Amino acid sequence: SITVVSSQVMQSQAATSLEDALRNVPGITLNAGEGAARGDTVNLRGFSAFNDFFLDGIRDAAVYTRDDFDVQSVEVLEGPSAVLFGRGSTGGAINQVSKAPGLHPFEVVTAQLGTNDLYRATADLDTPISPTAAVRLNLMGQSAGVADRDLVRNRRWGVAPAVEFGIGERDTLILTYLHQQQDDILDTGIPFVDGRPAPVPRDAFFGLAGDRGTTDDDILTARFRHEFNDNLSIADTLRYARYEFDYQFAAPNFGDDTPTSATPLSDILVGRDSPDSSGVATNLDDQIDLTARFHTGPITHTLVTGVEIARQTV
Repeated sequence: SITVVSSQVMQSQAATSLEDALRNVPGITLNAGEGAARGDTVNLRGFSAFNDFFLDGIRDAAVYTRDDFDVQSVEVLEGPSAVLFGRGSTGGAINQVSKAPGLHPFEVVTAQLGTNDLYRATADLDTPISPTAAVRLNLMGQSAGVADRDLVRNRRWGVAPAVEFGIGERDTLILTYLHQQQDDILDTGIPFVDGRPAPVPRDAFFGLAGDRGTTDDDILTARFRHEFNDNLSIADTLRYARYEFDYQFAAPNFGDDTPTSATPLSDILVGRDSPDSSGVATNLDDQIDLTARFHTGPITHTLVTGVEIARQTV
């Protein structure tokens, strides 16, 4: 099954991230943030979807929070889709469709305020530069807390320019670039005691003020498409992506002697885990797709075949 979340739905719901958009899709569950979960943590049909994120048809396997400021729609394919998308894809695939330049100029600026100390602004600007070419620029800046939680903070900003040549022609070339930076104070949640959340105030923060989760993502894409006729076309997409991440946080830990409701407070010793991870991941992909459309009686068929060559480093 395929579900499409349109830009109209995301705008009407004031969605600010991919996870917000995915709340409209049955069969998807969003994991909680306990343990300082990082990036988009989504289960698709019960399977972890870490390797199942795509951006314009190319895998976007990286740990970061995907903002929707440059997303036209979200397509979710549910079912074992490894035939189409290769490794991973046990539960399906989640594809983000980027906003593309058009020949009708417009300027859209939005601002949002929220009771969780949310301050967000976006801009979407489109300008034709010739009868068959246009430039589009999307901008985003956001700072937000989490309702009823002390110290937790989410900050990010992004810029996404795109230029397309040959709009409406047999040959089209589109060049896109996405840059997004994030600087969060991670939420380690409330510890569990005796199999349930500890009886503490909701706003109690058990990490350290110096906890940080930062990402710096750059995705550069070039796509050329040629239409031989109305029923046969070929496209070549080349992408280089660089994902830099640094996560430092502290979380309470009871060790091997987890307390119960009968354990005296004087006997409870609380330590701290301090896991951290940092590094740089890169993806270099080249994907060629040949698409043919034909009819057999009243039935319309679309045949897609292609080759993908990729190199990933972590």
